Amino acid sequence: MENIEAGATENVYAAEGARGVMTAYNRIGATASSANKGIMVNVLREEWGFKGYSVTDFTGVTMKAAPKESILYGTTAFCGMGSPSISYWNADTLSNYPAMVEALQQSMHYALYALANSYAMDLNINTHTVFLMTWWRQLYTALITVTAVLTVGCAAAYVVFSVRNKKSEGEV
Repeated sequence: MENIEAGATENVYAAEGARGVMTAYNRIGATASSANKGIMVNVLREEWGFKGYSVTDFTGVTMKAAPKESILYGTTAFCGMGSPSISYWNADTLSNYPAMVEALQQSMHYALYALANSYAMDLNINTHTVFLMTWWRQLYTALITVTAVLTVGCAAAYVVFSVRNKKSEGEV
């Protein structure tokens, strides 16, 4: 890859290919798009040569997502949070299903390929960090600072006046 700062004008993504894709939430017929062999294998992986990370566009791993078929056809991860609601995935089941074990290994290969070829692994050779402080963030920081100074001032004044009141009450 050319050094972008050295004046490279060509589109890096067009030259090297995308490293991540999100499948559609909608279905193709009755099949979830992430579980559609025609799209995921024939077009995406074989015809377009995609080697990267593929994630679904729906939350959670449920039967609606067709998780078994999705993994078998190249889906790397499932978008969403929460505990999986698929009970048939365990070590015993997977040990008797070599195609699934191979698909899971391939999924890890896709994920690691995307990570290894990302700027996360660039080690600052072609990238640099720019610190940018927007006007609204400067204002926000200034307001926090003023509030903190006023709070400390009010606390100090409270202590001083409390001590003076106690002294004046003791003198009377």
